[in-house]
Amino acid sequence: MKDYYNSNCNAFQGDCFGFLAFCYNLIVSFLEDCLKNISLFCYNVAIFIALLQTSLQFKLYLHKYPRIGTILGRTDDMVKVKGVNIFPSQIDELLKGIDGASSEYQVMIDHMNGKDLVTLFVEKEPGADAEQLATSIAHLFKTQIGILVIVKPVGLGDLPRSEKKSTRIYDNRY
Repeated sequence: MKDYYNSNCNAFQGDCFGFLAFCYNLIVSFLEDCLKNISLFCYNVAIFIALLQTSLQFKLYLHKYPRIGTILGRTDDMVKVKGVNIFPSQIDELLKGIDGASSEYQVMIDHMNGKDLVTLFVEKEPGADAEQLATSIAHLFKTQIGILVIVKPVGLGDLPRSEKKSTRIYDNRY
């Protein structure tokens, strides 16, 4: 039984059904060993108790760390820049909290001199200070999303609009 446990203890790796099959096979092996040799009975009982403790820990692990976290957005809209996944919904949420910024924006991603450059064009509301708006958006973008961006405030109505799903992220790296 010890050999069976050691050879298959890593077989399930987060798979609940694989773990249950492993437990079943281990119990069958345990009973077969007990029938063959009574002297192994005490040793096998100790391993069986350890297995039960492991299965309880495994159940607690599944409840503590769910497989699916919060949904950020569609993967077809997601773009990876400098190792960070960026979803348009993250940018929407960021811009909602900034006074003077409209909800319309465009992101241009370029690759120059071996680095990815991200430029965010955002429509500013009339009367908003462009410099202060750019610095506050750049700071929030760095703290909330995790990368530095070049923010270019533009006038209200300068960015294109569409009736259907609008393309907001333009990836010019490829």
